[in-house]
Amino acid sequence: REEGVDRTRIWFDLARESEVRLAVYDLRGRLVRALIPSGGCGPVRLPPGLYGRDEGSSDPCTTFTWDGRDDGGGRVSPGVYLLRLRAGGVVDVRRVVFWP
Repeated sequence: REEGVDRTRIWFDLARESEVRLAVYDLRGRLVRALIPSGGCGPVRLPPGLYGRDEGSSDPCTTFTWDGRDDGGGRVSPGVYLLRLRAGGVVDVRRVVFWP
Protein backbone atom coordinates (compact mmCIF):
# COMPACT_ATOMS: atom_id res chain seq x y z
CA ARG A 1 0.00 0.00 0.00
CA GLU A 2 1.33 3.38 -1.03
CA GLU A 3 1.49 5.83 1.88
CA GLY A 4 -1.17 8.56 1.75
CA VAL A 5 -3.17 6.95 -1.07
CA ASP A 6 -6.71 5.83 -0.36
CA ARG A 7 -8.14 2.88 -2.22
CA THR A 8 -11.66 1.69 -2.86
CA ARG A 9 -11.99 -2.02 -2.19
CA ILE A 10 -14.27 -3.84 -4.61
CA TRP A 11 -16.18 -6.88 -3.36
CA PHE A 12 -17.99 -9.49 -5.41
CA ASP A 13 -19.08 -13.12 -5.13
CA LEU A 14 -18.91 -15.86 -7.73
CA ALA A 15 -21.34 -18.78 -7.60
CA ARG A 16 -19.34 -20.79 -10.15
CA GLU A 17 -15.96 -20.71 -11.88
CA SER A 18 -15.99 -17.89 -14.40
CA GLU A 19 -13.85 -15.75 -16.61
CA VAL A 20 -13.83 -12.40 -14.82
CA ARG A 21 -13.39 -8.89 -16.18
CA LEU A 22 -13.49 -5.90 -13.85
CA ALA A 23 -12.85 -2.37 -15.07
CA VAL A 24 -13.40 1.30 -14.32
CA TYR A 25 -15.03 3.49 -16.99
CA ASP A 26 -15.83 7.17 -17.20
CA LEU A 27 -19.44 8.27 -17.74
CA ARG A 28 -18.89 8.40 -21.50
CA GLY A 29 -18.05 4.70 -21.49
CA ARG A 30 -14.31 5.08 -22.05
CA LEU A 31 -12.05 2.61 -20.27
CA VAL A 32 -10.15 4.27 -17.42
CA ARG A 33 -8.48 1.25 -15.83
CA ALA A 34 -8.62 -2.52 -16.22
CA LEU A 35 -8.47 -4.20 -12.81
CA ILE A 36 -9.08 -7.81 -13.85
CA PRO A 37 -7.22 -8.73 -15.95
CA SER A 38 -4.68 -6.02 -15.26
CA GLY A 39 -1.42 -4.99 -16.85
CA GLY A 40 -1.35 -6.96 -20.08
CA CYS A 41 -2.48 -10.26 -18.53
CA GLY A 42 -4.59 -12.70 -20.48
CA PRO A 43 -8.06 -13.91 -19.47
CA VAL A 44 -8.55 -14.58 -15.75
CA ARG A 45 -10.69 -17.49 -14.51
CA LEU A 46 -11.60 -17.50 -10.84
CA PRO A 47 -13.17 -20.33 -8.82
CA PRO A 48 -16.40 -19.86 -6.86
CA GLY A 49 -15.92 -17.71 -3.79
CA LEU A 50 -15.90 -14.32 -2.13
CA TYR A 51 -13.48 -11.73 -3.53
CA GLY A 52 -12.11 -8.38 -2.42
CA ARG A 53 -12.68 -8.83 1.29
CA ASP A 54 -9.04 -9.27 2.28
CA GLU A 55 -5.95 -7.16 1.65
CA GLY A 56 -5.50 -8.39 -1.87
CA SER A 57 -4.38 -11.09 -4.18
CA SER A 58 -0.85 -12.28 -4.78
CA ASP A 59 -1.82 -12.69 -8.44
CA PRO A 60 -0.58 -9.64 -10.41
CA CYS A 61 -3.44 -10.10 -12.91
CA THR A 62 -6.17 -9.43 -10.34
CA THR A 63 -6.73 -6.18 -8.48
CA PHE A 64 -9.64 -5.76 -6.07
CA THR A 65 -8.97 -2.10 -5.27
CA TRP A 66 -8.93 1.16 -7.22
CA ASP A 67 -6.74 4.07 -6.20
CA GLY A 68 -8.12 6.70 -8.59
CA ARG A 69 -5.49 6.12 -11.26
CA ASP A 70 -5.92 5.33 -14.92
CA ASP A 71 -4.11 2.58 -16.85
CA GLY A 72 -1.20 4.97 -17.48
CA GLY A 73 -0.73 5.65 -13.75
CA GLY A 74 -2.14 9.19 -13.81
CA ARG A 75 -4.68 10.46 -11.29
CA VAL A 76 -8.19 10.84 -12.66
CA SER A 77 -10.32 13.92 -12.11
CA PRO A 78 -12.77 13.93 -9.19
CA GLY A 79 -16.19 12.70 -10.23
CA VAL A 80 -18.44 9.72 -10.84
CA TYR A 81 -17.05 6.59 -12.49
CA LEU A 82 -18.54 3.23 -13.39
CA LEU A 83 -17.28 -0.14 -12.15
CA ARG A 84 -18.23 -2.92 -14.56
CA LEU A 85 -17.95 -6.57 -13.55
CA ARG A 86 -18.44 -9.30 -16.16
CA ALA A 87 -18.51 -12.88 -14.89
CA GLY A 88 -20.47 -16.03 -15.63
CA GLY A 89 -22.63 -14.38 -18.29
CA VAL A 90 -23.64 -11.55 -15.95
CA VAL A 91 -22.73 -7.88 -16.28
CA ASP A 92 -23.07 -5.67 -13.19
CA VAL A 93 -22.40 -1.93 -13.29
CA ARG A 94 -22.10 0.25 -10.18
CA ARG A 95 -21.34 3.93 -9.75
CA VAL A 96 -18.41 5.02 -7.63
CA VAL A 97 -17.48 8.58 -6.66
CA PHE A 98 -13.81 9.48 -6.74
CA TRP A 99 -13.19 12.45 -4.47
CA PRO A 100 -9.57 12.73 -3.31
